[in-house]
Amino acid sequence: GIQADSVEVTDSGVVGTFSSRDASIPNEDANPCFARL
Repeated sequence: GIQADSVEVTDSGVVGTFSSRDASIPNEDANPCFARL
């Protein structure tokens, strides 16, 4: 699955570092939830 290594909240938004194992991060069209990352 996808694991969040670190999530930082800044004035401009949320910056996250993710590591995935046996999983691909979906693109904006497939999963709107990832469009804002």
